[in-house]
Order: sequence, then C-alpha cells, then structure tokens
Amino acid sequence: MNGLSTLIFAVVASVVAGFGIGWLLNNRFGAKSLEAMKKRSDEAVRAARREAEKSKRKMMLEAKEEILRQRNKAERDIRSRRGQLQKRERDLKAGNQAQQDKENELARLQESLNEVEKSIAAKEQETHTALEEADHLIERQNERLREVAEMSRDEARRQLLA
Repeated sequence: MNGLSTLIFAVVASVVAGFGIGWLLNNRFGAKSLEAMKKRSDEAVRAARREAEKSKRKMMLEAKEEILRQRNKAERDIRSRRGQLQKRERDLKAGNQAQQDKENELARLQESLNEVEKSIAAKEQETHTALEEADHLIERQNERLREVAEMSRDEARRQLLA
C-alpha cells in the first residue's frame, strides 16, 4: 500500500500543484487579459462617444438645415401673401377711384340735367308768355276786325286814312 499511497499522494500533490499553477497562471494572464479587455472596452466607449458626437452634430446640422428650409418657405409664403394683399389693395383703390370717377361724372351729368331742365323751364315760360301775348294780339286783332266789319265802307276809309 505504500506504493499506492505514494501514488495517490503524488496524484493529489500533482492535482494541487496543477490547481496552484493554474491559479497563478490564470491570475497573471487573466489580469493582463482583464487589463486588455478594459483597454478595449475604454476604446470602444471612446469610439462610441465619438460616433455619438458625430451623429449628434450631423443631426443638429440636419435640424438647422430643416429649420432654415422651413423659415425660407415661410418667408416666401409671407412675401407671396404680402404681394397678393398689395395687389388687392391696388385693385380696391382702383375700384374706389373708378367709383369716385363715376360718382363725379354722375354729379356732373345731374348738374347738366338740372341746367337743361332750368333752360327748358325758362323756354317754356318764354313760350307761355309769347303765347299769351300772341293770344292777346290775336284777340285785339279779332276785336279790331269785328270793329272794322261793323263799319261801313266810308267809315273804314276814313279810319285807314287817318
């Protein structure tokens, strides 16, 4: 049994020594591996941050460009609407001026019509007066003719010669 004990002892000692060496190697290489992993991890974080910053700058630039596009579009719309408003104002002023011109023309025509009506009324008055005078003259002539018609020939001659 001595040989067997020695063998078991050798196997146990070998296993213990193997575990010990494995543990030492693992600590030594594991630390280096862990340190390398940490460096890689730090580098990956830095790269991710750089990429995030790059993406952030790109997104900010795109957002600014979109804001600029929207502002330009809004300004174009405002200019267009302002132009339409100014055109409507000009059209309205032109319409108002045309209406004012028509009102002035209507007032001028009304005044002219009033003058024509006054002239017609005056002419009617003159005509009425002339007709009255004519009627009066006709009446006097008719009266004179009746008087002459009632006269004898000799009286008519004397009247004519006198």
